[in-house]
Amino acid sequence: VNLLQTRLNDVEPAILDTLESLVDPKILSADRSKLHILLQNSKSLSELETDVKVFKDSLLKILDEDEMIEELCLTKWTDPRVFEESSFGIDHCEEMELLLENYYMQIVKSFHLDGADSC
Repeated sequence: VNLLQTRLNDVEPAILDTLESLVDPKILSADRSKLHILLQNSKSLSELETDVKVFKDSLLKILDEDEMIEELCLTKWTDPRVFEESSFGIDHCEEMELLLENYYMQIVKSFHLDGADSC
């Protein structure tokens, strides 16, 4: 999530700056170099949007399948004490689910996505 947010923070100011310079009423014609920069940034933003969507969809798929969450609990297979409840009163798979739900909500909030299909 932090990597995706960092990528957005890198691209967004450059796009806004370029757009602002292109719509400046003092300038009568568009600077072709600015349009080229805008095109490059637009491609970067589209790639980021795709990566965010894939990440979000992957999280939703995992959250919809309890078996997948259990498979993510690697210590379950190596440490028999894992079946004991954690200090929070929930098992490790429930903790994993809460963690993944937290990542999902960060994505929705950070990228202003529709959270209607959240868990």
